[in-house]
Amino acid sequence: MKGEDPDQYARQFEEGDLFTLTITVTSTNGVETITIHLGEGTRITNVWNPIQVEISNVTKLEFSLDSTDIGDWGVNTPTYFCIDNIRARTVK
Repeated sequence: MKGEDPDQYARQFEEGDLFTLTITVTSTNGVETITIHLGEGTRITNVWNPIQVEISNVTKLEFSLDSTDIGDWGVNTPTYFCIDNIRARTVK
């Protein structure tokens, strides 16, 4: 039914809620974090968010998701995202 929670665990986002993707970029020069808000309040991202990493000598990318909708067993928000068109170049 319209307006009901989608299941017994997760709930519909409301003002003040956040769903974020954090990308941790490790390089030989240090660490940089990039935070992308996939959901903020009642606004849920439905478009691609282009990201450009400007660090050189990248050795690792780590992805983590977090939400303000947290229960006894952790995040209730479905924790998935899509990646497309990853491009890298080797510099000698």
